[in-house]
Amino acid sequence: EDDDRLARVDARTLAASDAGQHAYPLVFEVHLAEPRMLLYTLPKVAERLGADDAATREATLTLLGRLFASPKEDYAAKYPRVWEAWLQRFTDKAPEVRTAMVRVALKVT
Repeated sequence: EDDDRLARVDARTLAASDAGQHAYPLVFEVHLAEPRMLLYTLPKVAERLGADDAATREATLTLLGRLFASPKEDYAAKYPRVWEAWLQRFTDKAPEVRTAMVRVALKVT
């Protein structure tokens, strides 16, 4: 029964709740403690790069940028689809998202 409820939580459910505001700091804390625990989380987070809301896209690309910049784990190599989705934000329809992408990308080596 618990597995069924967890399976129903997808990007739309998270976007419709206020959990998204609190989830990103938690994801980063999990990264600091144990990066392997993000195996199923990062692809779900990356889905939010396509959200209708520019603020959601900006928050998502900022989190992913912090993770890609971390020397703790090579997320770009482990999650190439997430990396590619993140890079696509350079051509986002919203100028503020493109600007944020440049700002964040400068920290990723």
